[in-house]
Amino acid sequence: MKIILSDEKPIAQRSRRLSLPEKTEVEKQIDEWLEQGIIRESCSDFSSPAVVCKKKDGTMRLCIDYRKLNKKIVKDRYPLPIIEEVLDKLGNGKIFTTLDLKNAFFHVDIDEACRKYTAFVTETGQYEFLKVPFGLSISSNYFQRYINYVFRELLRDGTLIIYLDDIIIPATDEKEACKKLARVLETASRYGIELNPKKCQFLQGKINFLGHVIQNDIIQPSAEKTVAICNFPEPKNAKDVQSFLGLTGYFRKYIPSYAMIARPLSDLLRGTNPFEFGHAQKIAFQNLRNALSSEPVLHLFKEGAKLELHTDACKLGLDAVLLQQGEDGRFYPIHYMSKKTSIQEEKLCSYELEILAVIEALKKFRNYLLGRKFRIQTDCAAFAKTLDKKELTPKMARWSIFLTDFDYEVVHRPAKQMQHVDALSTHPVMLVTSDELTYKIVNAQESDEYIRTIKKLWQEGKTSEFITYHVDFIGPLPTTNKNYNHIFTVIDAFTKFTWLYPTKSTTAQEAIERLKLQQKTFGNPSRVINDKGGAFRSKEFEDYCADEQISNVQITTGVPRGNGQVERIHGVLIPV
Repeated sequence: MKIILSDEKPIAQRSRRLSLPEKTEVEKQIDEWLEQGIIRESCSDFSSPAVVCKKKDGTMRLCIDYRKLNKKIVKDRYPLPIIEEVLDKLGNGKIFTTLDLKNAFFHVDIDEACRKYTAFVTETGQYEFLKVPFGLSISSNYFQRYINYVFRELLRDGTLIIYLDDIIIPATDEKEACKKLARVLETASRYGIELNPKKCQFLQGKINFLGHVIQNDIIQPSAEKTVAICNFPEPKNAKDVQSFLGLTGYFRKYIPSYAMIARPLSDLLRGTNPFEFGHAQKIAFQNLRNALSSEPVLHLFKEGAKLELHTDACKLGLDAVLLQQGEDGRFYPIHYMSKKTSIQEEKLCSYELEILAVIEALKKFRNYLLGRKFRIQTDCAAFAKTLDKKELTPKMARWSIFLTDFDYEVVHRPAKQMQHVDALSTHPVMLVTSDELTYKIVNAQESDEYIRTIKKLWQEGKTSEFITYHVDFIGPLPTTNKNYNHIFTVIDAFTKFTWLYPTKSTTAQEAIERLKLQQKTFGNPSRVINDKGGAFRSKEFEDYCADEQISNVQITTGVPRGNGQVERIHGVLIPV
């Protein structure tokens, strides 16, 4: 391995003070490394301090603090494998063998001219490495390059999968497992690769690999990882939040609506927001811990199995789940995806959000879906119809072009049949409840004065504001200097709040433009009640309502009381 520095100015640091047990361990380790030819005495101008770290089993290990040197090292760009892709290659395996390399990095020599840079200092002297040490910023990348070269033929034919010093050999049965293992061991022997038998697992149906437990076509987070998350203390500052989200984010594919659950926490990391760990943040923190402590399970990806993509969206975020068909014909989740919406995306109308959810899901799952036929299931009836229009906005045109790369079939299913995905976006909070907790909540609400006031004001049959609009035109009226001679009236059925928009005519286009203005501030209603006027019966208005998923409710002819709220407002306006 060659080490290239940005400049040759030496870095010289003093040795650290160590306790007596630590000194004993350092001297013992140095003697072993000298005997094994891993280090040699040095007189380099460079020196980094030796430190002692504890292993998981409580024993001590000698390490070198190369932080200052790492700032000067030119990075090796050889990529490490993507863990998701490594795990996806295990889908057809039933029997697994995992091999752990003993002192993995020490298998690689350092170029003679570069050994001086690795020099370190202790109380007993100065030494430099002949083999690649832990702690250098390029050690992992270079070792991955080396080990991939050693097993290059076995990697190409799928005999094994490698992530740094972790090697896994998947097989369909014990006979195949033994045959593959023999080939791997023969190659390891030829290149002098030494294994650590204590950490190897041979011909197992259940294994722990890269923080995951794999067994019977399913995969889940390992217990030691979930315990670490469950025992994570409540964050005290933004750095703690970042650490917690980094730990849970590694397993986000197991958690439906991860982005929305974590949103109160991730919002704390915005530079403009002060750190305030309030009630919403505590709920999000606990829900993420609960989600992983419940032992979530996904199925392993299998090449050739039928795939379905189910998506959903709301103002808070976008969600999707990728499913594959099992041997029993049922579809099982293999990956969840969630993404919180940006400030700009929150302003999109409902059908645009639904299409955006599909676009983001296809980007996320591109490696699974590109080049194969699959189904997209969505509760957005306007999905295909919108993208098939001859005239598209620039944004829709970009999305339409992106979709042409994929071979898919869109299946519309009503929302009531999409509850497994709908719940991802519309119910982002996951709470653990009990009968005792429910009883306490009910009693607390019954005695709450604020809740009692709400009950007095409750309007039976009306669930929320901006759900139902009453609309109509009034005019002609005296023409203004801008040629307005009509008014388009919009009334919210729940709050009775009224908006009056001046118009130049009573066409469908006028009504649509005013409703679009309304949508930018308040979003779309679920239904619009009107008097069956020509504008509201036109194909243009019907298409607009279909695209926006708005129910166009037209009252019976000759029964004006069906739209009585508008009629009453107009009765006040006309005399004025």
